[in-house]
Amino acid sequence: MLTRYKLVIFGLITCIAGCHTTTNAFDPESRSFTLKNVNIVDVKAGAILPGQNVCVVDSIITQVSKNSCPRNDLTEIDGKGGYLTPGLIDMHVHTFEKEGLMFTLSHGVTHVRLMNGVSAQLKWRDDAEAGTMLSSTATVSSPIISGYEGAVLHHGLSSAEDARKAVTKYHAQGYDLIKAYNNLNPQAFLALMEESRKLGIPVAKDGPDVPTSFDIADFNDVQSFEHVENIFYVALDRKMNIENLAPFIEKAKATGVPITPTVNIFDQLTRLSVEKEAFVNQLPQHYISSIVKMEDKRNQVKRWLETTEQNANYNQQVFNFLLVMTKALHDADIPLLIGTDSGNLLSPHGLATHNEMRLFSDAGIDSFSILKAATYNAAKALNLEKQIGQIKERFYADFILSDHDPTKDLQQLKMPKAVAKRGVWLNQGDLEQLRSKAKDSKSLWSELRVYSEMLTR
Repeated sequence: MLTRYKLVIFGLITCIAGCHTTTNAFDPESRSFTLKNVNIVDVKAGAILPGQNVCVVDSIITQVSKNSCPRNDLTEIDGKGGYLTPGLIDMHVHTFEKEGLMFTLSHGVTHVRLMNGVSAQLKWRDDAEAGTMLSSTATVSSPIISGYEGAVLHHGLSSAEDARKAVTKYHAQGYDLIKAYNNLNPQAFLALMEESRKLGIPVAKDGPDVPTSFDIADFNDVQSFEHVENIFYVALDRKMNIENLAPFIEKAKATGVPITPTVNIFDQLTRLSVEKEAFVNQLPQHYISSIVKMEDKRNQVKRWLETTEQNANYNQQVFNFLLVMTKALHDADIPLLIGTDSGNLLSPHGLATHNEMRLFSDAGIDSFSILKAATYNAAKALNLEKQIGQIKERFYADFILSDHDPTKDLQQLKMPKAVAKRGVWLNQGDLEQLRSKAKDSKSLWSELRVYSEMLTR
């Protein structure tokens, strides 16, 4: 974490510099078109629908069928027998620069859930929703509410009264959900949950482990549980015995709450500890926040680069076991979500989403289930299942075109042939241009302005 002193200095420098964030405005020619001759990946049914035509009018899919579109004034795009997949949804992202949302879109991630909110993210969310910023759309959590009082990157608290005030505050400010850490004391946690239910704002809980005075069933209405490693740490007491997972699975399944494993971030720390600088050197540096690069190299990244060979080997063993756990959760029909924790530990936005999907595949989960986790399951968790997550009539035109069947090779989606975002058609050249624009418009000063808000919350 950045120290309070560093953030004060950064904030002062930013104010003195008087820098302003440039507007990422765009003026698409049209949000209406006909996409002909495509095979649609039906993620919910687990099937491929061959030879379909998709009509899009003003950002909305108006027809999906083998018939021609009833309107003949729409621009026609020949899909050439390619495959159309719903836009991906990354349910666990950290970014304090808007360019992170541009990078994600350029890799087919059409929506993200930001998991440590600041007011600038609310503006990015609204700009993307209004169509004045070309990027992934976003669901934005509150600042992390935790028991770490005085922590710069969290809203730390210890009393029930402060928990209620925090929920009321962030609900009034327009955040989409409350992000809560498990280290809140039982009284504060109970008050947080009660106030959230009262106001109708969902809660995402960092880890399915619960305070000793609660049972996991007490959280059966949260939006999601985050991080499979927390199950390993608490429910399994760090013991790599998959049979010990059965009691937890029974309770977790009864809640119906989806779990976001975020195995990508444990893969990241494992590779840092095992491969050292060779791994860092192969990362796309322009995807990564300047502040994260500076700070992580003194803290978390430094920690894993300098760890012992014994610890590195242990990390590898734990990582392999986390994949086994993820498969066991899937086999028990617990709904899984794709989330990456990108933005931490130098994990690059957009690319991390595809790495998470690859790791699910390595765990032995089939491609249709992985795509469902990255689309329909996520949309359902966000209560957006009638807007995004499938290619259906009356849904937003958020989808990915690939030359080959992604259910045979998920990496087809990593560098897509084209992406539609709210009806804006982006071909490969447009996507490359979007990445270049994100790279060129990154500003340390703009990012510092966002970070400096954390001093006042």
